[in-house]
Amino acid sequence: MRDLREFYDPSFKLPIGGKTYTIQSPNADEGLRIRMLFSDPNTQYTNDDQIAEIAKLMGATWVPKPVKIPVLDPLSGESALDEDGNPIETDADWGDYHGGVWGEMRDDGISWPEIVHAGTTALIHYGQGAMLAELYWENGMGDLPGNQLPPEPEVKDLGEAFVPVKQAGARSSNPQRRKKAKRNRKR
Repeated sequence: MRDLREFYDPSFKLPIGGKTYTIQSPNADEGLRIRMLFSDPNTQYTNDDQIAEIAKLMGATWVPKPVKIPVLDPLSGESALDEDGNPIETDADWGDYHGGVWGEMRDDGISWPEIVHAGTTALIHYGQGAMLAELYWENGMGDLPGNQLPPEPEVKDLGEAFVPVKQAGARSSNPQRRKKAKRNRKR
């Protein structure tokens, strides 16, 4: 048999805006860890966790930027003061990810949603396989942040009262359902 590395490239290539970005394959331990993230039903995954995984897979490292920020009084919205009347401050890290494909994309002006979409696609590629990654790349499947609410119902202005406009549904192809719906309308 020929040496695998003569004909097989485990890196993942993503075309964006006429340029192809290459995300290097994780090593065996890291690849198995990513695979386990997707297979464990008890994994609690936050948006911050996802971004950290994407940045790590894209070869970026966190560069801390410690800052002091004022603590605000929840009632007034003004700076909270200590007993001596001095503003209270707290430490925060306003750092950022730098380097790797992440940094290359950022330097090329790739938008935040595109970087996250590319990184999520790479996570899916290494965590669940090429077929699901391609489906995600082409279709998105949940790139919108948060738990999206259904659209508000259309309303009709009746002076001071607003009444929701009933949305007409598609007619059922089942004759029994149509008869039942007709009986219910007569009641």
